[in-house]
Amino acid sequence: MINAIYIMKVDSGNKESLESILKLVISRTKYLPGCAKAEIWYNDETSEIMVKEIWRKDYDLDRHINSPLFKKMLAALELSADKPGIQFCDCQHMRGLDFIEEVIKQNQGIVPVFPEQ
Repeated sequence: MINAIYIMKVDSGNKESLESILKLVISRTKYLPGCAKAEIWYNDETSEIMVKEIWRKDYDLDRHINSPLFKKMLAALELSADKPGIQFCDCQHMRGLDFIEEVIKQNQGIVPVFPEQ
């Protein structure tokens, strides 16, 4: 199992856009092959949104990161008011943005399971 955690800072100017993108992404991600769980958490005290995904296998997460749907997640991360937090943890290793870059470079040409509509 691999945990993917994304934390974004919300401000009044990006809240609606951020929530809209994340709801769309999570509503589709949770039905992807290999996704055990996908959920959004809101923390009003810190003005943060956290997305947590749990993936059964490395290749399931790799396929997701290379999908058109994940490009929407990247767009949401770019809307964060501060530098977003990104963590991938397989219970032995913890990584961040470098993992996304590595997977995208390694998997050029993988066709997504659910092409963007």
